[in-house]
Amino acid sequence: MLFSPIKHYEYCRRSIYVALEDVPDLDFFWDSKEINMFEILWNRELPISEIAEILGKTEISVLFLSMDRILKEKIEPRKGWCLW
Repeated sequence: MLFSPIKHYEYCRRSIYVALEDVPDLDFFWDSKEINMFEILWNRELPISEIAEILGKTEISVLFLSMDRILKEKIEPRKGWCLW
């Protein structure tokens, strides 16, 4: 019997876990205006809870955007990583 890469991929694919796939109210989609506003608010050192309220997003969505922007070096992390 020959090894089939396609069958192997299909078998492996069945056991993949997608993190955060079923978290309610988690929004990964942001337009450029929202990102610009987020960065302004972040640089003013507003807490995530206030940024979320201003942008009309959930706190968890803002948290993940902050992590994205920090990892891409678009914003500076908060001192001591005090995100909240």
